[in-house]
Amino acid sequence: MTDAQVAAVRARDLDRRVEKANFPYVKTLADFDFSFQPSLSRPVVEELASLGFLERRENVVLVGSPGVGKTHMA
Repeated sequence: MTDAQVAAVRARDLDRRVEKANFPYVKTLADFDFSFQPSLSRPVVEELASLGFLERRENVVLVGSPGVGKTHMA
């Protein structure tokens, strides 16, 4: 398969999964409003998004009050 074909298959697969999950819309890390929760460190979140903790075999625990974006970060 060409790179374009692989990308198209992955995009269709993602669309299918989002539809089956009944998500109202797709949210990405770029959509997160860091100003809403100023105590959340953007560099730390971006480091977590790199998934380096998996290679280092470290655990990650998200702690906070309801409604601050823990699930979105996960």
